[in-house]
Amino acid sequence: MLIRVWAGLTTREAYEGWKQNSGMLHLFFREPEWTERENHEKFTDYAVASFFELLRRRSVSWKGPNPSFEDMGWVSRIVGILGRASQSAKLQSIRAFFKDEISLEGMRRILSGESLSDKKEALLLVKTNHKLKPKEFYVKLRGPLKDLGIELSSNPNSYRKQIERLKKDAELYVARLAR
Repeated sequence: MLIRVWAGLTTREAYEGWKQNSGMLHLFFREPEWTERENHEKFTDYAVASFFELLRRRSVSWKGPNPSFEDMGWVSRIVGILGRASQSAKLQSIRAFFKDEISLEGMRRILSGESLSDKKEALLLVKTNHKLKPKEFYVKLRGPLKDLGIELSSNPNSYRKQIERLKKDAELYVARLAR
């Protein structure tokens, strides 16, 4: 039941329903210079943070004028990998978080640590997207690779070199799997 509530907070329907039912409140929450998609992502992060707060009081500093950027960063990463996590990983992370056995970072690790190690998953992700041009590659994979512990430099001049290194590692890994 908790997993359904958690996943339900990330849907477009939840966001649209909140906008309709919140009256003028959503106008104060909304960032006018942001796109609708960015505002939806902000809503999702705060909705999930409030869900975590319900599970374990004072576990996420998200309220008020000065929320913790670190906590909200972890929440955002968790939201980003929630969709591809297995049911058992979701259940394990919620249980451990509720029992105060793990932090938000621990939740992210459990959710991203599926059957493949982080390195293997990252390499397969790179291999799958190897035909993208450097800028497209950076835009599409920056978040998922960051969730797996691989930081891409935001310097456009280094995209090609970083991506070529990652692609080479991915090709070698896939070749080893084929043996």
